[in-house]
Amino acid sequence: MIGRGNGDPDNSNLPEPLSAPQGLHSRVLSIPRLPQAMAPARSWVRETLAGWGMGDLAESATQIACELATNAISHTRGDSRVLLLLMYAAGTLRLEVRDEDPINLPAKRDSADSNEWGRGLIIVGALSQRWGTRVTDYGKSVWAELDFAPRRESGIDHGAARATGEWL
Repeated sequence: MIGRGNGDPDNSNLPEPLSAPQGLHSRVLSIPRLPQAMAPARSWVRETLAGWGMGDLAESATQIACELATNAISHTRGDSRVLLLLMYAAGTLRLEVRDEDPINLPAKRDSADSNEWGRGLIIVGALSQRWGTRVTDYGKSVWAELDFAPRRESGIDHGAARATGEWL
């Protein structure tokens, strides 16, 4: 690369940066089995996604993470650990909650308007592109995925351009 004469490399021919993180990112949070643990968990999800340049997903991801974690806290017994994992790779954000209970698998069910409980997985299904469960060597994992396509940061509103018929 040819420098600019001031010791800095000339980056003018490089592509514009992507607004999504490059490569693989992951973080893990251990959540105490207490209802008041959700507020710090929500902040942790928002801060993590902001740091990864994925703030657009923060609202949905926070809701999904809290629904999954609340289910784990509510339905596991004893001193089972609850872990929240955020993982990003290949355009997909995975939110995963693990606990040590392999027997009580969550099931999406119809919830009558009068029921106080039972809407968590309906919300997860509505907000995510995919979700599921799996039994692990240490218990179970309940996960949901959100697709996140990187956008070029060029100041152009690509949605507006497509709406007017201008293809970029």
